[in-house]
Amino acid sequence: MDDSSILPQLPMEEYVRLGQELVHLLNTDPQAAINRARSVPRARIAEGMTTDLIVASTLIDAGDAARDNSAVVEGEALLERLLIENPNDPDILYPLANALTARSAPYSYKSPDWYLQTLELRVRARVMLHTVGRSEGRDDIRARAITNLGNALWTGHRWVEAYDTYLQALAVDPSNAVARTGAVKALLRQIKLGLGDNKTLRAVASEHLKRAGEDRNRLIELAGTAAAEELNLLLQKDLTGGEYPDLSQVTPYEQFVARERLALTPTIEGIQPGLRRWDTLRLESIVEPLDREHGVPPVFAMFNVLKSDYLAARWQCYTALHEGAPESGSYADTLDYARYGINVSLLILTQRAAMDVFDKIAVFVAEYLETNEKPRTIWFRNRWYEKDKSTGSLTWNPFVEPEISRGNPGFIALAEVASDLNADGYLYSKKASRNTGTHRFSVIHDLQTDPSRPSAYATHYGEEEFQVTLLDTLRLTRSALIYLAEAVGRREAHLANGKRLGTLTVPSHDWIRGRDQDDLPTT
Repeated sequence: MDDSSILPQLPMEEYVRLGQELVHLLNTDPQAAINRARSVPRARIAEGMTTDLIVASTLIDAGDAARDNSAVVEGEALLERLLIENPNDPDILYPLANALTARSAPYSYKSPDWYLQTLELRVRARVMLHTVGRSEGRDDIRARAITNLGNALWTGHRWVEAYDTYLQALAVDPSNAVARTGAVKALLRQIKLGLGDNKTLRAVASEHLKRAGEDRNRLIELAGTAAAEELNLLLQKDLTGGEYPDLSQVTPYEQFVARERLALTPTIEGIQPGLRRWDTLRLESIVEPLDREHGVPPVFAMFNVLKSDYLAARWQCYTALHEGAPESGSYADTLDYARYGINVSLLILTQRAAMDVFDKIAVFVAEYLETNEKPRTIWFRNRWYEKDKSTGSLTWNPFVEPEISRGNPGFIALAEVASDLNADGYLYSKKASRNTGTHRFSVIHDLQTDPSRPSAYATHYGEEEFQVTLLDTLRLTRSALIYLAEAVGRREAHLANGKRLGTLTVPSHDWIRGRDQDDLPTT
């Protein structure tokens, strides 16, 4: 129950001074900030506004900086009480998400169980950060929430999604140098590993670094002097030799793919226009015992299907959004601004096709790890971990646990994606829209989403909202396929280490079919 009306009034000018004092202490002496926050008496600032929020936020941020978990928990409890009265308030959700993230940090990173021990906290934090990022609140808070979501994804080895998320933050607040440096780290990761087009990665990273350097003061404002010191180290990186790909002569479709970051390649920006087939993601090699049955391992066929399914969904999306399919149907108007026709259905079918890739990834993993399960029991949601019936705790599925224990980032990333696609995750809406489009009816409106007459069997979406969701889904699917290729590559490198190997060359499909191609054979 809100009791703010009976609290003493604190003048706004005193509240502003209190905020400045707490920020100064937070930046100079976090433990003193904790002590000062605890000494602040409850008071009313304005209608529905009390000192609880600033006290809780200080306890969380200073507790995190001072590694004082009790302060974080204390601030979290305050916010949980505020959230009951204001469940969608970005000013509450943002610091509460930071509290949940801070509470996950004390767990040991040395054990693969860290991801499961902290899963509930981190999933809920990502939901809150995503909610704030999509809210109509202040741009600076929205951008900070989106940036922190990117940081959370980075923690789970979801570097492709993290990069996309940092760019979303920069679209809201171009001065957010924390997002800039995050984007740089994602690009440098690929450069270090030798993955993707080096010149493109260097050029984009160099431009982000330049902008981050120009916004150095903003970086200090957002993340403190430690972040500025990290930026100094990044600025020492030699990124000479970078070159943006020339996209002036490519087709409108290629421009769409580059602009929306949908190319199926480890080069996560742009495309390589010099290649006739620029979706270059592949399985490089598979190690098998010499006594294995003769023939190409089935995972090559499976990866081909995963890849072509994604590319077909991407093409459908472009066609529906930009070129348009010829319309031959005549439809009744439902007098509610709904749109009908082939191009609208192409959007719905694309959402379904993109999300269907995830369950196929799960089947791929079953074949690849030789789990010998019945195909009809395999879903993306049950590949990674399960709840122990006796203890109620989460445990890794036995077939994937060895890869998690070895720190295989691709498998960890896929497991993390699965957690956010579940009903309590921030990506669930993508799965829900796929289910609606598959089993019931999706209706898209261009002005509003109120149906002429409601039905439990139809779900209504705004056109712009659905298009944003669809492009996000395509980027998510692309990310998952890149993680899958990385998971296989890391495992194969481990299996091949120190062993004598023979090779079976898997030729290019285009070469076999007599078509010109740029691909190299796989072994």
